[in-house]
Amino acid sequence: MALHPTRTAPVPQTSEARDTRSALMTAFIDYAHPMMMAEKKLKTAHDLLLDRKYDEAIDELYQVLVEARLAIHSVRHVKEQENAIR
Repeated sequence: MALHPTRTAPVPQTSEARDTRSALMTAFIDYAHPMMMAEKKLKTAHDLLLDRKYDEAIDELYQVLVEARLAIHSVRHVKEQENAIR
């Protein structure tokens, strides 16, 4: 594998560093989706409120709470995994 002239050779990593990085990437995947869904539903609720569709907005806001709870559980799980690695 030829390296670009301005780049140096890759630094070898220990398996511990690789495992930690892998755990952090898993963390991103675990909590990102529920957080994005909560954000999307919150925006939808806001749009519904602007249109004075209060009942539909309330339903969306309940879904925001569900997604937020999923995100909380995901973050707790990631925290427990990281504590187990240390």
